[in-house]
Parts: sequence; structure tokens; C-alpha cells
Amino acid sequence: MKNVRSLGLVLFVVVSQACATSNAQKVRENRNLTATVFTAPGAIYRPNGKVGMGAVFQSYRKKNDRILHSAENSKEFGSDQFTTNETKSRGVDTFLHYYPWSTSAFFFGLGLKSTTSQYSLAVDTQGTTLNEADTNLEYSSKTTKVKVPVGWSWIYENGFSLLFDMGLKVAANEVSSTSSKGEAIDSKRQKMLVEDLSRDSKGTLFEPIVTLGYSF
Repeated sequence: MKNVRSLGLVLFVVVSQACATSNAQKVRENRNLTATVFTAPGAIYRPNGKVGMGAVFQSYRKKNDRILHSAENSKEFGSDQFTTNETKSRGVDTFLHYYPWSTSAFFFGLGLKSTTSQYSLAVDTQGTTLNEADTNLEYSSKTTKVKVPVGWSWIYENGFSLLFDMGLKVAANEVSSTSSKGEAIDSKRQKMLVEDLSRDSKGTLFEPIVTLGYSF
């Protein structure tokens, strides 16, 4: 369902491009402050029609989240995925956009994303995750990613605003911690689970941002 919603938003963006204003730079100058509301709240300020700077906030929380094992680890566990009791993630994207053309909403730029992720699992002594049990293994991480924003920031005469950023993100640094309680968990398998959680917390290279908002 999540993928279907994301695809729908992307298709909406593509269709909207055909209706984008042709005097984009003038509109950016007249409405130089954007408040983003959905799906990532935040703000974008443009000191002129060529440059924009801003930040958006994203959060995620899910019970019984499915996490993929690496190909090597799936051989050990006999499955290609496992379930967490709860997964929580909070991230802040900060960015600088440059608009090369006065008649286009297209931009590219640079940015950073800081993400904090927390995973709670129920694991037996053999390192197998359980669907119904109290949490006894927790993993948390703070990841910093370097971004290369590329996309379109459409601002219409009536103030309606739509941002689509399809730029790449590369994890540059991660600080993590692991805690467990109760009976000792198989150390080899616990290490494998942590490796999989670490990989999941870093996300993917392609993490598009789609926001709807209003420009003043």
C-alpha cells in the first residue's frame, strides 16, 4: 500500500509538470517563502529567484515491520526477512537548491540528511525473532547522508506549491548502539541481525521527497 501511494504521488507530480507556470523565476521572487505540509512538513526560503534553502522533516513508525536479511545472512536464518516489534525513524533534510532556468521549476543542489532510527525486537536464545513476545533486543543509530537534490519545485500564481526531489543520498557516517536483556542471545546471530538493521537504517540511494504546500 505504501508503494502504491508513493507511485500515485509521483504520477501526480509528472502530470502537474505540464501545467507548471512558465514565468517560474518571477513567481519564486514574488512568493519567496514556502511552507510544506504533506508529506514532509518544513519550509523553503528563496532570497532570490535563483536560489532556495530549506529543511523538511520526515518521521516513520510501524509495528511488526518487515526487515530484509542480506543474501548471506538469509542462508543462516533460512529466511529472507524478519520482523521487528516496532521500527521508528525520524529524519531532517536540509538543502540548498539552484534554479538554472528562469522559465523552469527544475533545480539541483547540495544537502544533508540526518536520520535517527530505533528498532525493538523480540529474539530467542538462538537469535530467531518472535512475533509475540516482549522486546529484549534494541538497536538505534544516527546516520548522516550527503544529498544531491535534483527535481522540480513548482509554485503556482495562487500559491499552491509542489516539490519533487528525486536526488541521490549516500550514507557518510553512522553512530549506533545495541542493548539486550534477559537470556543471552546467540552472539553470531545477534551480530547478523545488527548488520541487517544497520543496513536498513542507512536506507537506499534513491529516496524521493514529494511535498505539497503553500507559498507566500
